[in-house]
Amino acid sequence: MIELRTFGVLDLRGSDGREFRAVLAQPKRLALLVYLAATASGTPGAFTFHRRDTLLALFWPDQDVTRARAALSRAVHYLRASLGEGVVLSRGDEELGLDPDRISCDATRFRDELSKGRLTEALELYRGDFLEGFFLSDVPELDRWIEGERRGFRDAAAAAARGLAKSAEASGDLALALHWARQASSYAPYDEADARRVLRLLGQAGDRGSAVEFFERFARRLRSDLELDPSPETVAAIDATQSSPASTSRQGSANVPPDVPPVAPNLASGNGQSRRRVAALAALVVFIVGASLVWRAFHNGTRAAKPPSIAVLPLANLGADTSTQYFSDGMTEELIGTLSQVEGLRVAARTSSFAYKDRNVPLPEIARALNVNAILEGSARHEGNRVRITLQLVRAPEGYSLWSKTYEREVHNVLALQQEISRDVASALKVKLVPGNAPVSARTTDPETYDLYLWGRYHWNTRTPEGLFKAVEFFNRAIERDSSYAPAYTGLADSYDLLMVYDQPPLEIMPKAKAAALRALELDETQSQAHAALAYVLTWHEWDWKAAEQHFLRAIELNPSNATAHHWYSVYLQAIGRMPQALDEMETARALDPASLFVRSALGVRRFMARDFAGAVQEMEPVLREKPNATPALQWLGPAYVRMGRVQDAIAALEPGSRGANARPGVMSALAIAYVAAGREADARALIRTVEARASREFFSRTWLARAYAALGDNPRALTWLERAYDERDGWVTFANVDPMMDPLRDEPRFRAIVAKMGLAPIR
Repeated sequence: MIELRTFGVLDLRGSDGREFRAVLAQPKRLALLVYLAATASGTPGAFTFHRRDTLLALFWPDQDVTRARAALSRAVHYLRASLGEGVVLSRGDEELGLDPDRISCDATRFRDELSKGRLTEALELYRGDFLEGFFLSDVPELDRWIEGERRGFRDAAAAAARGLAKSAEASGDLALALHWARQASSYAPYDEADARRVLRLLGQAGDRGSAVEFFERFARRLRSDLELDPSPETVAAIDATQSSPASTSRQGSANVPPDVPPVAPNLASGNGQSRRRVAALAALVVFIVGASLVWRAFHNGTRAAKPPSIAVLPLANLGADTSTQYFSDGMTEELIGTLSQVEGLRVAARTSSFAYKDRNVPLPEIARALNVNAILEGSARHEGNRVRITLQLVRAPEGYSLWSKTYEREVHNVLALQQEISRDVASALKVKLVPGNAPVSARTTDPETYDLYLWGRYHWNTRTPEGLFKAVEFFNRAIERDSSYAPAYTGLADSYDLLMVYDQPPLEIMPKAKAAALRALELDETQSQAHAALAYVLTWHEWDWKAAEQHFLRAIELNPSNATAHHWYSVYLQAIGRMPQALDEMETARALDPASLFVRSALGVRRFMARDFAGAVQEMEPVLREKPNATPALQWLGPAYVRMGRVQDAIAALEPGSRGANARPGVMSALAIAYVAAGREADARALIRTVEARASREFFSRTWLARAYAALGDNPRALTWLERAYDERDGWVTFANVDPMMDPLRDEPRFRAIVAKMGLAPIR
């Protein structure tokens, strides 16, 4: 029996436990299987069929009937070939369904258990949202169906948990009732009746500390997500718990460190007004002061076995003006950067923290996913000439509050406030900061410069070519206003470095990146990211190995939590043949930034270069399930499949991304390599001719043409393209000495000459 799990992490396995990775790597075909399975009755022997017309409208709405039918036929053929005959059934020429005796789906079993009144069994199946995180951008009707099912299952789970809570309470089992009441509230996080039930049960248990913590978190969620305050009934429920006798079996609020008294919930109301820039900047510095105090509480009040670590969740923007979002994001980044300077504290990277933005995920779950033992969350509101900042530090995995505080300040002189925060961070943390480092906000005397810098970082974090060019514009404007502002130069260098990923000509881009990084370090030698940006240029463009390693090591010394520095250092290490250390650095980058798809893709490339092809596939398949066509996972997954002998899987993965005017040359070249392995040399040559034609009018890494010709056995042409890549200072030449796809060229004098010119010794 094949098992299809649609709740929480999407999974598909055979009766032997083997994962159907090829199917999981094909999002639209996988979605078709899920649709057929989740809409079935779930009863053994009962078949549910769907008309092909219905499926065409859902899955291929923008294609004409002929193309759509052909796509559906290919998808069905692929599923049958992957899962085995008899799983996907046809009834006549126009209907499709699944055999319920051959494939089991948790969604249909969940419905079946509910219909039988087996609520506990049903909730054991409900491991998370239906198709959590799954999205296909070009199928709006299917997306609406998924979202509707997601809401329906969540509501059903909440109703089941409510029923179990009521039954347990009626039978006198208060602990079990509280367990199910909390479950119901987690499934329906804005339902005030569910929240009041939890508060009432906590009051009966005498656990006032947990009641206060639960209420504060619920109130913050309402204000942050819905801009609402708890109803008077819910406020009355928390008030009632304060008059309940404390339980003798629990410590109530004793989980709060002794030097930090329990904080009463803030019941102030009002939705607030739009933030002004000066208010947001004031919020930033006050927020960092609070963060420093928070870390002292955590540092003094816990004795965790593993080293202290923290994730800073995005600061909630409660203002009505959505254009201030860049300020909220920038303030969170500032806090991450400030806490990263605390010696001995590991801070989760921005990418991972922001993966949970606007998502209703329990804090202990976030902490487990990011491998941290504390979470700092907060919100800000500006009303008139006052700013209110609320912060909470949560201990994981227990999920209880270590410390929380609300600040209210008047906004007068932002610049003076920035200078004050520089002093307060050092005194409040009472731990060692990296020498010479100060918060970014203290490094400019012009609020408009800082405003432009935040806009630059906001666009940089889009990680798109358009966003990066906008980032360049804003960083340059910041520099025009304050030519001594080092972080703006660092942002400029970062932007140029990333533009290399998006096929911008390196001879134009990389000298600009180097100049910006050097200027940043001239102004402030203690900037970790400026060292990393310079080292990246020295590795990827200039092949100055000695200087590159010096700057990488300095970047990591200044900020051991700099995930990007560890990631880029692994590029250097792999290029010079230090494979185990390169993989160690990538694992460190992943530990610091576990939610980053790009980091995981890069780890897959490192494993490919280390000739661990199964490991490469293991890293890249989940990336493509979450984000089809992700760079660089797609073009490297295909060659990894080929090396494992899974040629048809390679073709199936690469063909969809090789069609159309916007197909990436790297993906097309990788498909040509797969065609060669499949004996389809004519198809391979046709693809290569198309890629060569594009090379005459646009820049992309010519190393892919070298790999494709090497696969064909045409070494002279492969070497011609590799030499051209070297002349263009193409960064991917950096890996030529270790790339398995370059193996056919290693004995060629022209290849050895390229390696020698890069200052490397040949690696066999």
